[in-house]
Amino acid sequence: MPRHALRILANDWGAWIPLVAVMSLTTALVGVCANQFAWTHSPEFLAATRAAGLRAEEFHVVSVSVYCCVALVAAFSLTVVGSATVVRCAPDFSRWRLLGATPAQVGATALAMTAVACGAGALAGSLASVPASFALVPWFNGLAAQGFPGGTGGFDPPFAASPGAWAASLALSWLTCMLGSLGPSLRAARMRPVEALRSSSAGAGGASGHPVAAAAVAALALLLPVAGAWDPAVGGTSAGGALSSLMVWPGALLLVAAALWGARGVEAAIACAAAVPALAGSTMGVLAGKALRARAGRSAITTIPLVIAAGGGSLLLCMVRTFERVMRALGVQTAFNYTDTFVLVGLVALFSLATAAAVTALGSDDQGSGITALRALGVPRAQASRMLVWQAALLAAATGLLSLVLALAAAGIGLFLSLRLFGVPAFCPPVDLCAVFAVASFLAVVSILRWRLAGWLGQWPALRGDTGAAGSAERRRKS
Repeated sequence: MPRHALRILANDWGAWIPLVAVMSLTTALVGVCANQFAWTHSPEFLAATRAAGLRAEEFHVVSVSVYCCVALVAAFSLTVVGSATVVRCAPDFSRWRLLGATPAQVGATALAMTAVACGAGALAGSLASVPASFALVPWFNGLAAQGFPGGTGGFDPPFAASPGAWAASLALSWLTCMLGSLGPSLRAARMRPVEALRSSSAGAGGASGHPVAAAAVAALALLLPVAGAWDPAVGGTSAGGALSSLMVWPGALLLVAAALWGARGVEAAIACAAAVPALAGSTMGVLAGKALRARAGRSAITTIPLVIAAGGGSLLLCMVRTFERVMRALGVQTAFNYTDTFVLVGLVALFSLATAAAVTALGSDDQGSGITALRALGVPRAQASRMLVWQAALLAAATGLLSLVLALAAAGIGLFLSLRLFGVPAFCPPVDLCAVFAVASFLAVVSILRWRLAGWLGQWPALRGDTGAAGSAERRRKS
């Protein structure tokens, strides 16, 4: 089975490079945090803080928000990477089943392929985390020390990387990827041989999700602030903390509900966005919408990370803007600094966009045969290229719509709490962030699609099922 897994990876290695790069970057980030944790708990660091008149606990507290943000980024990016690795090869697995492969052989190959691809990325990222830690950990601690009571700005003890942190980043990242691939691997093993006769994306396009569980979690998210706001213990000096906690936990539950809704929610959002090309009379736009809905499973792998990232960022911005508006209404004129919030949102956005771009690059090959069919029917190259642009636009619109729903829900919770706890109306939906995410996702996806499908869009595209062959045919024609 490992031999077959290596053949799959070597068949089109260029498509796997973005995914391995995302895996490496995420693992490096995890490694830096692991080194920060190990270093700030080491005897050398504790002695240095005592000598400088500082408290080590202050460094531990200020690092918690960074740990939580990186854990969120890593959990979503790495599980998506693991899942996309298996989903990309679902058509191959269905053909294997048709040729007589057993479910155990298919499942073992899927897991072996994920182990090799993710292991390469995790190893590279864990090694890169060592020099990155030497640069970032002392800088972060020196910057944090300036804001502590008694901090002089000269706190810079010699840093030493931890071998345990390197091993932990490698193991955690690899295991998280494998966990993300477990469900798709089991579905691939249970795939029926007849799936190979249905479409080029067999086993990968169906709309999956758990709408009942998603509705239950969303209802709990909406009931939680109502129950909490009528708690007799909430009020007075504790109202500010209650506003934050009663927005954070329901917001987190809404993100879970969006993830549970999965491909069904993405399919519904694409259907709503597809009304635009239908009203505009764009044939290529209508075809793009139908293609995306037919591949709702793969569309969700690209869209859901962006929606979760945009929803999480919207939750943070909505919370701080609601709190600021309440304070302004109560007469507090202190300047509010959003730097840390914007840094965390930017970090989540960067990794979610990179993950979406890598998944798009990995799953774009199955569109080659469709483009070939369109070209064979006489569709001009410009029209085929326009269909790719419409696909990117519809995915971006679906991302914007779903993230806007989460933003409006978070803002509605903030409005209810601000009225109940302070008597001040504060409705602050971060629509600007949703728009930025939609535009950024459009640019990322359309760039990747144009790059990966350039061979199929040539004047004489190859009538084969892989992008590499199409690119080779185009290069031979020009030479």
